[in-house]
Parts: sequence; structure tokens; C-alpha cells
Amino acid sequence: MKKFWMKIGAFKRFLHKTADDWLALTGALLISYGSFRIFEPAGLIVLGGFFIAGAVIWSRGTGGSEP
Repeated sequence: MKKFWMKIGAFKRFLHKTADDWLALTGALLISYGSFRIFEPAGLIVLGGFFIAGAVIWSRGTGGSEP
């Protein structure tokens, strides 16, 4: 039972560390879906823009500045 609670604690720490990423991803998907509902090509363009922005942010965050 102790291993179970240790895994639950590790999962909670993981969620706490990545909650902002999950919220940003959910927001980007909802904005893209909303624009897709209005005009289908616009939704795909917006989603592509979010993917490009995410790639730029990801590459700047993993530039090797952390030890």
C-alpha cells in the first residue's frame, strides 16, 4: 500500500510541475477549435501558429542553460 501512495504522490508532483503547460495546451486547442467552428481553414491556421509558437518556446527553454 505504501508503494501506491508513493506513486500517487509522484503523480501529484508531476501535475503540479506541469499544470501551466496543460492549461496552455488546453487553451490553445479551445481557441483553435472555436475558430475552426467559425471558418474551417482559420482553425487550422491558428493551430499551426500555436504549434510554431510552442516549438519556439520549447527550443528556447531547452537551450542547455540548466545544469
